Amino acid sequence: MVEGGGLENRRLLTGVRGFESHPLRQILLWRSGGLCGLLLALALLIVSAPLPSYGDTPRIDRRPRVGRGLERLAEAYRKFGEPGARRLRLRRRRALRDDATIQMILEPRSHHSSGIDRRKLRRIGGRVSAHSRSFLRVSIPVSAIDRLSELTDVRVARLPLRSVPAGIGSGSVVSEAVTLTDADLLQPQGIDGTGIKIAVVDLEFAGLSSRISSGELPASTISVNYTGSGMEDDGAHGTVVAELVADMAPGAQLYMIRVEDELGLQLAADYARDNDIDIINHSVAWFQGSYYDDTGSISDMVNHSVSVDGVFWSVAAGNFGLKHWRDTSATIDVDNWLMTSASTNRIDISAGTNGKYLDLALNWDQYSSPVSQTDLDLYVYSDSGSLVASATGTHPGTTPPEEDLIFAWNSSEAPYHVGVKYVSGPTSPLDVSLFSIGNNLVHTYRVPASSAVDPAVTSGAFSVSAVDWVDWDDPNAPLEAFSSRGPTNDGRQKPDIAGPNRTSTVVGNPSGTSYCAPVVAGAAALLLQQDPNMTVAQLVAELELQAIDINPPGIDTDTGSGQVNVALLESFPNSDGDPLLDAWDNCPYQDNTGQEDAGGVAGSGPDGIGDACQCGDASGDGQVDLSDLAEIRNFLAGVTGAVSAPTLCNVVGASDEGVSDCQLPDWVVIERQLQSQGPGISPVCGPAAP
Repeated sequence: MVEGGGLENRRLLTGVRGFESHPLRQILLWRSGGLCGLLLALALLIVSAPLPSYGDTPRIDRRPRVGRGLERLAEAYRKFGEPGARRLRLRRRRALRDDATIQMILEPRSHHSSGIDRRKLRRIGGRVSAHSRSFLRVSIPVSAIDRLSELTDVRVARLPLRSVPAGIGSGSVVSEAVTLTDADLLQPQGIDGTGIKIAVVDLEFAGLSSRISSGELPASTISVNYTGSGMEDDGAHGTVVAELVADMAPGAQLYMIRVEDELGLQLAADYARDNDIDIINHSVAWFQGSYYDDTGSISDMVNHSVSVDGVFWSVAAGNFGLKHWRDTSATIDVDNWLMTSASTNRIDISAGTNGKYLDLALNWDQYSSPVSQTDLDLYVYSDSGSLVASATGTHPGTTPPEEDLIFAWNSSEAPYHVGVKYVSGPTSPLDVSLFSIGNNLVHTYRVPASSAVDPAVTSGAFSVSAVDWVDWDDPNAPLEAFSSRGPTNDGRQKPDIAGPNRTSTVVGNPSGTSYCAPVVAGAAALLLQQDPNMTVAQLVAELELQAIDINPPGIDTDTGSGQVNVALLESFPNSDGDPLLDAWDNCPYQDNTGQEDAGGVAGSGPDGIGDACQCGDASGDGQVDLSDLAEIRNFLAGVTGAVSAPTLCNVVGASDEGVSDCQLPDWVVIERQLQSQGPGISPVCGPAAP
């Protein structure tokens, strides 16, 4: 028994033969789309399909589609009872909880989760732990899985989608990205993300409180938790991501939102809408929710957040450039194995970056079908040719077009050889993808193209690939080999831009597109601060316009528009030539580099008007008070040198530079202002005027 393999993974099936883990014999190829295959399919349809009369009413199957993981758990329970179900591992963890229940996601047939009848759910022992617009997260007894068919208002019942951080790692304190992207030229001018709200939506936030207490993250950081565990349980991935956002946009209001499944992701998107959050960074990869073609629940919720709620999503492109295989028109050999290259029917897995588990996700392009039409199985063999693990869900049936398996890596069995076996159904055409989530594929089998998953393929998301920061200034800077590439499976351009990789954080120099996306999120905040009225489409256009193109020239499926870069928007002048733009300068027409603001009228506290242009402050102390009235009165009485700051006297009428600016109407208006009477001080003195 291989630990983590589960009951299904060790079950040897009869009729499995011919898998070539050693040199191939001569093979017969059956290429999809052949005329013989088409004629045979038509013949079978003619022979087997009943001919309904015109009065027949088709029977609609209202049973929910049940995910393969739940089917495996139900099968283990039927065969071996609760002990067998407890032994089964799904996605690296025990599937059955201590109370013999399983947590799952329910999708309604209607457009809202309120359409699911909670009474029916309670009748089979189900309990709702959370809900969003499109999902219920429920727990039901393992003994009740077979009763899911009673939930006729449920479209799909399944385990939560597979999600993994899009990078691993840890580093120094201020990221090199600030200088590389020219953000260091904007921050001293007050363009630091002030007024912009950014949410980091992630799977784990260990060390968050210590980063806040040490000042690496702002004290104002807000935490939100949509999981069933603590905010800082598990790893520090999201915390490190947040550091990079804060380095780029230190003035932004940050939100840390922890999720564990797609229900939590939808709640996070709704929270962003309800709290006027401008930007979301999501450095997470989601598998098997679609054929990575802008469909499915993850893309739907991100696109809704972008197009309806007006939130900009910066997402990691993914780290699967060396871990992906795809065939858009699969060929099947004489023993029903899919050919993985011109001369073999296997995919070899290297020890790669994960020596603990082998984690595979297979799916094919039939998600739009009511049920899967083609049945494919997934097998893993040791180097000696022994069957180590398998995933053999029934297709067609009530399950989506996918198989996955995870089991413990055993170096004595490695290298492993993976095969995909055709069982039944149409093959014209058959578009199939396989991801090895932890380990690289052996070079021969890698297909870097179209290696991005949800939401990096989502049309509304802005996906970010990785370029090593040490190569940043090289116009021929190469894409990091691991970085996922486009196009999407449906042929659209992705990624959108490239960010600097391996820059410094408190815990080291983390590597992965996870740590490039937050640089872009921060850059977007600097642009949005300059023009808060920009739409998401305008913000995307500005990021693409300011990007620095690298080879290959033009927009490409490696780095999109090029390397992220930020600069001043042309519509923001700097009238006085000091380091601050007019929009953030408390004296836009008078040099006030230190931005001193001593208190305004009657010492009521800083009023946003700098001391250098505080009209009415004849004494020059930064406040408008009785001392100013005294100095102006003395000046009007002919006392030489009575006014300390004569250019600030004028508060009414046109400005007249010099001592003559101090006149009786100014004294009257200031005196009335100090008594809270009108007409009020106007910013018409020389230093305040354009």
